[in-house]
Amino acid sequence: MNRLRLIICVFSAVLAGCLAGAPKTQRVVLSYPYGEEEALRFDGYRELAERLSPSYVRVLILDPDARASGGKNRGGRPIINGASGFIVDPRGYVITVAHIALDTRFTAEVTTVDGGVHEAAIIHVDPARELAVLKIQPFAGMQVAKLADSRQVQKGQYVLAIGTPDNRKGVVALGMVVDPKWPQRLEYIGYGYDDAIKMYIDVQPGHSGGPVFNRKGETIGIVASFALGDLGKTPYVSPKLAYAVPSNAIRAYLEQVIGG
Repeated sequence: MNRLRLIICVFSAVLAGCLAGAPKTQRVVLSYPYGEEEALRFDGYRELAERLSPSYVRVLILDPDARASGGKNRGGRPIINGASGFIVDPRGYVITVAHIALDTRFTAEVTTVDGGVHEAAIIHVDPARELAVLKIQPFAGMQVAKLADSRQVQKGQYVLAIGTPDNRKGVVALGMVVDPKWPQRLEYIGYGYDDAIKMYIDVQPGHSGGPVFNRKGETIGIVASFALGDLGKTPYVSPKLAYAVPSNAIRAYLEQVIGG
């Protein structure tokens, strides 16, 4: 068996398709790029995804201290990274992963599925927990994700994730929990986390930071990293293995950083 390599989303991949200039305000239409067999195993997945998607956001990380002469930018501020996140608090707090947010000296832009574009401050970044908090101004109709008790996550339960692969907003992935509590700490390029939820799910660069929901509509974790198959083989076959920071770790982090 080929050894799987754990990777994180690099900004050059997740920003494909980002264009300079004013941000779009068109409503996000969810997409479902998978086979009918997968869909049949998760009855009611479309209704669930549509109901939960307002808590998901696309995240762009911007450098406020630099000016772009061209290329990928927002209002002249260079785009240095981007992927996904979700709203976790009615005060306007958004959670994403540390390897996307990078550093509090940057700023962010958050796009919700209603097409709203929101300036965000990066409040805190914790590479040792692979989590970061952003802050937007609360808005009318804002939907907050409900965090599950990740101790209740079970092997074999179906899940769905929403993310932004290749800058395509609102891409839904269906999957299944393989291991509800991975015994080894995951570490890569200065980032890491404990008690990962291992999933069989076809997420891609750009899903990082996106929510993972159970059938009840609760958020069991945040997509943080995934496995890469043998790039030397043709055709390439994705192992469809991904790992999420569990919701209880997110809850503990939020309590420490923003309080109750």
